[in-house]
Amino acid sequence: MLKNYLVVAIRSLKRNRVYAVVNILGLALGLTTALIIFLLIRYELSFENMHSQADRIYRIVQTRGERKNAASPYPIPAAVRMDYASQLEKISGLHFDQEVFVRIEDEKFIEAAVIFADSSFLDIFDYGYGENFVIAGDAARSMREPGFAVLSESLAQKYFKGENPLGKRLSLRNRIDVEVGAVVQDPPANTHLHFDMLVSLESLTPEYIDSPLDSWNFVSSGYTYVLLPEGASPASVDFTELVKKYYSEESWSNISYQLQPLNEIHFDDTYSRGGLASTPISKSYLWIVGVVGIFIMLIACINFVNLSTAISLRKSKEVGIRKALGALRINLIRQFSGEAFVVTLISFAIAFTAMMQLLPTLNNYLQKDIHLDITTDFTFWLYALLLILLVALLSGLYPAFVVSGFQPVKALRNTINAHNQSSTWLRRGLVVFQFLIAQVLIIATLIVANQMNYIRSKAMGFEQEAIINVPIPETDSVRLDAFRTRLHDQAGIEALSLCLGAPNTENMILTPYDKTERGLGNESGIANVKPVDHQYVDVFGIQLLAGRWFEEYDLTSPENRFIVNERFTKELGYTSTDEALGESVVLGFGGREGEIIGVIADFHESSLHNEMMPVCFVAYAPLFYTAGVRLNAVNYTAGIEKVEEVWSSLYPNDLFQYEFMDAQLASLYEEDMRTYTLFRIFSAVAIFIGCLGLFGLISFLVEQKRKEVSVRKILGASIAQIVFLFSKEFTQLVMIAFVMAVPLAWYLSESWLENFAYQTEIGLGVFVMGGLTALFVAFASVAWQSISAARENPANSLRSE
Repeated sequence: MLKNYLVVAIRSLKRNRVYAVVNILGLALGLTTALIIFLLIRYELSFENMHSQADRIYRIVQTRGERKNAASPYPIPAAVRMDYASQLEKISGLHFDQEVFVRIEDEKFIEAAVIFADSSFLDIFDYGYGENFVIAGDAARSMREPGFAVLSESLAQKYFKGENPLGKRLSLRNRIDVEVGAVVQDPPANTHLHFDMLVSLESLTPEYIDSPLDSWNFVSSGYTYVLLPEGASPASVDFTELVKKYYSEESWSNISYQLQPLNEIHFDDTYSRGGLASTPISKSYLWIVGVVGIFIMLIACINFVNLSTAISLRKSKEVGIRKALGALRINLIRQFSGEAFVVTLISFAIAFTAMMQLLPTLNNYLQKDIHLDITTDFTFWLYALLLILLVALLSGLYPAFVVSGFQPVKALRNTINAHNQSSTWLRRGLVVFQFLIAQVLIIATLIVANQMNYIRSKAMGFEQEAIINVPIPETDSVRLDAFRTRLHDQAGIEALSLCLGAPNTENMILTPYDKTERGLGNESGIANVKPVDHQYVDVFGIQLLAGRWFEEYDLTSPENRFIVNERFTKELGYTSTDEALGESVVLGFGGREGEIIGVIADFHESSLHNEMMPVCFVAYAPLFYTAGVRLNAVNYTAGIEKVEEVWSSLYPNDLFQYEFMDAQLASLYEEDMRTYTLFRIFSAVAIFIGCLGLFGLISFLVEQKRKEVSVRKILGASIAQIVFLFSKEFTQLVMIAFVMAVPLAWYLSESWLENFAYQTEIGLGVFVMGGLTALFVAFASVAWQSISAARENPANSLRSE
């Protein structure tokens, strides 16, 4: 019997090839979207789950006033280990280092992620490998003793190409030498603690990072992780006593430390600035993507229902004959449901093939490592099976009940009328639902596009065109002076500044600040300290509002002088920029006290996701790790070549690199651009499937009104009038969908825009454009078949009357 149903289903599909192709194409698109979204959401939700003790791992985070920081002062791990050993099973401190220059004899490399960690690191994190994490060597000893490094398997292969890496020597930033003591498995991509190399924390020195390791008021790239005992609650760990012990009484009410669960780090944007904070992703965003996938799948199922209903009239005589010969309704339901199941299986095969082909491209674009092992991934196959059954059920059940319910006499006389009230309202409801989702996606895409345009066009408060940033490996004053002197007035170079980084650099020094007379206490704010030289303003074009910029003598002066932004002065209580000039302030950065000599206009020192914060520029040469070079826009190639020539002669043992300022800015919004692209793809898929749905419904109406159209033509109706006859109802339905889509699209867009501290306005024009787009698409879909029906010879439809 089952074989018979399948044979009949395949024959039916062959007889109705156009409808079969449209059905299969619509379902295949929907299934492809559903499969990809499933893998994407599963990947995002899997972050940090690989660690065997993940549910007991927490990161210590800091709150200082209104500022929250994922990083913690470097003395924190030792203090917690001393005072909280009875409440915590393990404590691990680490330092995260980016873009590390590595030299092995004459070979040079730049590594993106190097973690300096203590011996407890591998006791807390096993990356899902358990006892098999270490491949070779003694990792425990390497993390415990100074002068040792642990390489990932891929990095060991990259450096030594199959040779035994143990005992090999590496130079990091030409400052410390380490020996390879062990090789471990490659960390998976779905963790914020991804590394290429682990170095013992005992190897870290103040000279390596040019910053103190014993200051409680200095936060850079230090992080602390703890492992709670079995059954312990994070609420039982209170760091109030730690604050009272290591900070002044004036700071007690302003500083606090909390435990952040490891599994929440990937989804929590509260502590998302710099270093290991990574780029968080909102769970609400995943919910939106998941709902979009469900809706696209439902739209595809609706198409199947519409198309199956449209061709049901062609099956009426078949149904009548089967019923006259004794077929039961359940037999007919099984037959037509079997046809839906066959279509779904074919569609899934196409969708699965498309997904496997698209996955590498998707990974490359989204910068993710989503993979699928089709032989062992039972979760995926369970999802696929449930999806196939659900889609077949949703797509085939209603048409099967409709067709099997035809009365034999009416079916054989070809007098079936599917214009009963219930089915009419159902089809109208399905069209409204389809275009509701399509218009929500269209409007949301337009709003995201407006935000992206806003980001690109908004003035950041500094120059970015024709500027390159060049890393400086050493801050030796003799070489820095030689670098500046030899590039002065060279062809293609207009200005050069030595600094810690560009105005929007992720190299941040966050430190408390206040008026000197008050000292650092509970009212102190947090400032972003930027070491710069006297030519910084010439390169980056920052606007000076009051006072002066640094002069060359400020770099060697024993007196501290500061240039601050407007936000800095306002938070200190000054009502004007001139009022702040000459005032003395103190920074937690080395306890420096100094005079404000200049005030600049506020600028975006980070992406538009974040509010601008107080900024303090200091003339501090020991942290000049970047050269900002303004190039001649007409001859910038010559300028870059000259910079490389001089740089390579001064630092022959290092690797020359540079990055254009505008490219660096664009990188801040890579995730947002990917979101925009995904919404465009989802919108295109929804619109296309919606067009297929309209194709199904207009096919249905053409079948129903073929004789009516013929009579109207005989009575003198024009083609335009007949097209209007068919399009009028669908125009009304699209408008109803538009009215329902506007508030939903507005709510979803507002939720997404909340991720930006600075955002575009949602104007009426966006909604009008979305509605007109949907209306045009609907009319274009209807017009094609309407014109075809209007041109048909009336005699073909009326000859049997």
